[in-house]
Amino acid sequence: GLIGYVLSVRTIPTYVDTLLLRVEGPFLRVRKRVAGIEQDRKIHFRMLHVYSTQQTAGMKKLGISTLAITTSVDQQSNRTISIPAVKDCLKIRDMLAEIDNQRENT
Repeated sequence: GLIGYVLSVRTIPTYVDTLLLRVEGPFLRVRKRVAGIEQDRKIHFRMLHVYSTQQTAGMKKLGISTLAITTSVDQQSNRTISIPAVKDCLKIRDMLAEIDNQRENT
């Protein structure tokens, strides 16, 4: 447990600094770097449905949460995208939900 905590305290700030969540037109762009591998995704808002947050006690100490977004793959199945180590996660979740709501009502 202690080793995991020490490693997380050392690696999480780097991950948090490389994480990018940005709205680009009708897309949510998620860019992150894990273990030297950069992942860059654009997800259309029409596929996003449920925005939630998750936080363990250890994450709370570090001031971060996980943003979980449920997407629809097709009519019968859903998939959850988890974005760990997000600062101000509740604020971001609410902002994304509001942007999604505005897009649906225009």
